[in-house]
Amino acid sequence: MSGSRRQPWFVVHPDRRAAPGWLRAVIVVAAMAMMAVTGQAVVALGHWAPTTGLVLGALVAALAVLGLPSLAMRTTGRACVFVSGLTLVRVGTVGTSLTSGSQALLVWVVGAVVTLVATDRLATMVHPVAPDADPHTGFGPADGAVDGFRGSRRRPFGLDPNRSFTAQAGVLVSAFVLLAAILLAPALAQSVTGTAEPGEGPKGQPDRGSTPLRSSNELDMTTRPDLTNEVVLIVTADRDSFLRGEIYDRWDGRRWMRSDDSLYGLRGTDIIHDRFDLGAEGTDEFTQRIQMEASYADLYFGAASAVDIDTRTNVGQRLDGTLTTWGQALGRGTTYTVTSRRQPVSEAQLQAGSGQSVPDQLRSRYAAPPVATDRVETLARQIVTDAGATNDYDRIRAIEDWMGDNTKYSLDAPLSPKGVDVVDHYLFESREGWCEQIASSLVVLARVNGIPARLVTGYVATERDRLTGDYLVRASAAHAWAEVWFPEVGWIPFDPTADVPLAAATASNSTASEWLLEHLVLIVVAGAVVGLVGFGLHRLGRRWRTRRRARPTSWAGSVEAQLTVLGERVSVMRRPGDTAGSYASVVADRYGDPRLVAAGRAVDDALYDMAPPSAEERAVVDAVLAEVTAAGEPPEAEPPPVGGPEGLARGAVGRRSC
Repeated sequence: MSGSRRQPWFVVHPDRRAAPGWLRAVIVVAAMAMMAVTGQAVVALGHWAPTTGLVLGALVAALAVLGLPSLAMRTTGRACVFVSGLTLVRVGTVGTSLTSGSQALLVWVVGAVVTLVATDRLATMVHPVAPDADPHTGFGPADGAVDGFRGSRRRPFGLDPNRSFTAQAGVLVSAFVLLAAILLAPALAQSVTGTAEPGEGPKGQPDRGSTPLRSSNELDMTTRPDLTNEVVLIVTADRDSFLRGEIYDRWDGRRWMRSDDSLYGLRGTDIIHDRFDLGAEGTDEFTQRIQMEASYADLYFGAASAVDIDTRTNVGQRLDGTLTTWGQALGRGTTYTVTSRRQPVSEAQLQAGSGQSVPDQLRSRYAAPPVATDRVETLARQIVTDAGATNDYDRIRAIEDWMGDNTKYSLDAPLSPKGVDVVDHYLFESREGWCEQIASSLVVLARVNGIPARLVTGYVATERDRLTGDYLVRASAAHAWAEVWFPEVGWIPFDPTADVPLAAATASNSTASEWLLEHLVLIVVAGAVVGLVGFGLHRLGRRWRTRRRARPTSWAGSVEAQLTVLGERVSVMRRPGDTAGSYASVVADRYGDPRLVAAGRAVDDALYDMAPPSAEERAVVDAVLAEVTAAGEPPEAEPPPVGGPEGLARGAVGRRSC
């Protein structure tokens, strides 16, 4: 029809028209934050740049919430929460990879909570309320009147029903969710992920900076490590530890190699160990659940000495304790559990056991004179002689002390020239080196003194996630250290780069959840005290503000307040609809003093009359009120009905007409 208006091809949903701008902005920003975290987790599977995932995720959220005007905004916002949460569970950020992106996960939690709170607020704006309900709260009569009296209803939790309400509700719910996450996340993560998962399988070769994840028959000491800050492993354990990877025992001056490179397929879960690995017979047993975050690895890591491994993939083993894959390598998401044992150890025990003889087979492999220059051998003997060391433990500590006083740790240390002994160059020329050079020097100096020692490479798990308690092992945590053999104890790790008296000792680092549980009673008591004090201060402040607002600021208000006090003294309560004149008439009857009627009329005149009372008239009223107040309560008399017809009539007679 020519006169008909063309209708748009889409219809904007009512909740988009009803929502204020600030609420729409909150929903959009929260949804974009959520989906940005999701996008980052998704692109990580394909090794794209994290920024790409952030941008794509935020863009998807913006298009979903703003680009679909015919759909309810609350529906699209809640759909973003559902889809992003399901995606994070699927890709492993929630559950198997809970700790690798815990900071991002906190952002997602806050974004999800804010989205849900804001969309719920939006839903209350659109849904109609009862005709007599307050349009803001949905409670009670719209004007707050109860039986004709105008009063105020207390809203839930004292929150304002506007953007302040939405903000406060978002903060409260977010705090509750984060507190629950701190307390429950470690247990939930463990129960959700189980002990062993196959993961995605390997992709290509090891990531840049993750060389320690790849098994190698030799360790070249003439190249500089290139390590990134990416998380490569996540370890769930109750203590710090070295994560043993590979073990080397042959040194040629520039490379470490193995004397025995035989590899055996492991049947079942029990790990075979040689008779010199006495730690495997120890009584101190602990378990580590390890999750791969790198895309490729063909080594299993675990604390010494591993006695059992639970994994979905095949395991190869060397008799020195090295564990490798057998066939297929490991990929991101692979999880396995390693059970280890060790002997309880102390300095006194190591000092006492150093005098016992070392088995010939062990000595020939780990304590034979090493490849070393003359000045390295001279230095090794001189260090222990000058220290007056009489046992192997004191000799090792003397060597560590000398290295700590005369050498420095540095990743920027110069490389050894071609054809030069690496240990000699480090100890006498550069006197700077990284962990591999430092640990190699300790092993060589120990062997010169006839002490069984070997080099171990792997990682150090010390960075603990404060939310879940798991250890985040980054590529930059790759490390090399020395293991020294002691009778009745076995192999003990020594780390010359660590500022601790005994590298085998572990430190306790409580997590946020452990701290909360340990101090739970104190927190509850302190919270109750703070709550009570805060509630009392709130009530006092509220009463002070109420009295301050009720305090009269004009002459009429002051007289009206005095009349109210006189009326309450004789149990005459003022009804909201009474004027000052009508109320003063009733009070005058109780006191038997008609002058109070004039006082009430003067108040009405001051409020409504074109010609307010003069200064002389005000002075007379003030004098009357002062006299009646000073006289005290009147004689007992039968009070008329409060604000009854007689009082109203007298009040009406006494009022001037405008």
